[in-house]
Order: sequence, then C-alpha cells, then structure tokens
Amino acid sequence: MALKETIENNIIVVLAAAVIASAGVTFAVVSYNNSEKLAHLEQSHDFEIKKMESELASIERDVPGIKHFDIRNLYVSNHATQTIDNNLNYFEDDNFYASISDKYWKYSKTSELGLAELIEGEKIDSSLLKKIAKSHPIHLWKASESFVMHGQEGRKNILFPYIVLQYLSYSSIEKLINIGISEARKHKDNTTDSNEKKMKKSVTKDNLRSAIKETFYNDITGTFFSFHNMLIFDMTMSIKNISIKVKKIQKIGDILYSQYVLKYSDIKVSGETTAVYIQHELMVIADRDGLYLIKIVLPSREPEVRADVYSKVNSWLASVKLLRN
Repeated sequence: MALKETIENNIIVVLAAAVIASAGVTFAVVSYNNSEKLAHLEQSHDFEIKKMESELASIERDVPGIKHFDIRNLYVSNHATQTIDNNLNYFEDDNFYASISDKYWKYSKTSELGLAELIEGEKIDSSLLKKIAKSHPIHLWKASESFVMHGQEGRKNILFPYIVLQYLSYSSIEKLINIGISEARKHKDNTTDSNEKKMKKSVTKDNLRSAIKETFYNDITGTFFSFHNMLIFDMTMSIKNISIKVKKIQKIGDILYSQYVLKYSDIKVSGETTAVYIQHELMVIADRDGLYLIKIVLPSREPEVRADVYSKVNSWLASVKLLRN
C-alpha cells in the first residue's frame, strides 16, 4: 500500500502516532532543557555553597588584591606533603613551608632583638632582649625599600615593610615566663617602692604557672592576643603623637586576626614634617603544642599602602603551609 493510502486509510492511527511522536520530542526537548537548568542550578548551588563555606572559613582581610583569606589554605596534613609546591622552603625546626624565592623579600633567621636593631639602626644593649633572642628566634622577610623617620627627642627609626613568622611551643612560652619572673625579681630587689615590692613578691613560678594553666592554656590565642593589644594600646596612650585605628578583629577557628593602623603625627621624613602610617596585621594561630605568630608590618607616608606592596604580601601569605598531624 502506498504511503498516501496508508495515511488516508489510517488517519486516526497516524494522527495519534504523530501526537505521541510530537509529545515524545517535546518531552525530550523539555527534559533536556530542564536537566540543563537543573545541572546549572546544581552547579550554581555548589558554587554558592563552596563560596559560603570559604567565606565562613576566611579572614576578611579586605586589602588590595584580596578580600577574603581562606584559613584552610594555611594547613597541610603531614601525610599530604607531596601536594606542596617544590619551590617552597621547608623550615624543619618550626614545621612549616614558605617561599624565600621572591626577590622583593630578603629572608633571615633572627630575633626580636635583631629586628629592633634593624629598625633602630644601631646595637641595643638590653639584657632582657638578649635572653629572649637566644631561645626564641623569629623568621624575618624584610623588604629592601625603606625610609627614615625622625621622631621626638631626635629619635630615629628606619622603617621598611617586613613579615615575621614565629612559632612558640608551650615549653618555650614557659621559658619566657621564667625570664619574666627573673626580671621581675631583679626589679623587686632594686626598687624602693614598698607597694611595688609587695606586688613583685607575689610573682612566683608556682602561682604564675597555676594562673597560666587556668587561663592561658584554655585559650592561648585569646590570651596572647589580649596581651599584644594591651602593649599596643599602652604605647599609644603614653606617646602623644601616636594614634591607633583598629580596622578588623576576627576569630575563625583556632586563629585570631587583627588589622590596625598606627599613625605618627608631626614626624620628620627627609626634612619634611609629615605623618607616617604603619599598617599592621597579626595572626595568632594555635595548634596542639603551641602557637604560630604571623605579623605583617607595612609603613607608608600615605594613609594606604601601595597595591604592589600588598601583592608581594599576598603572594607570600599564599605560600605559607603549616603542617598538622
């Protein structure tokens, strides 16, 4: 039977078949479009979830070149070191990786005393800093660019961008405490103030260690963070031409983060009376055996640090990997 006759003699069947076929094609097209939309929604949803997870695990640095810093990128398991970039340097004593290849930064292993002498531009005779320097080294990344700031009473400071990374184990923190007790006792022996003598008499290894167990070990990041900020605020209160602006304070997991600016007014730079701004970022990162400190210090004659300097900081920070069991 010819096709034309078949169609004419079976019009209902053909129409039904056509409708079914059409419905099938339509269903297939709609199903395909919906599956595409569904896949897109799932991808979009996954992206939004990952973005939200990243933001929840991130420090809001909000500096040129980076808004959020995902703290999960800081950690690498001891069993996954094969994933670490081969160009990074391993610092075995403190169990971390970081870059020392960027020519902008000059790396050295030094101490707080060594750093202070670089800033002062001369040797510093301090028995306390010398004791600390022997047992508590720091890793320093120092930029070559610098300028000289002349402050009150003719004091001179050489200012330069730098980053410090330091690890303090609980045992090394105890050494710091013992050094502090020793210095307090010396001061007690030399002072003539009866109230101060009475106060210093209460400083003993046992009662201080007891206080440390009750507060410090329970929240090592919070205690150190509070102590550091107390020193900064004390300094700004005691020197009239220094003011402080706190930009960020955040706690994400085991990390406490602060970002603040110290402004020095009526300072001379290159013979000109001006203001100097020093941007600070501090991360206090606790682990099972102690804590890591990352301090970023960026001086500038302008209220904001140059974007190219932050680019160098961001690259360095992205290279840091702290090993965890």
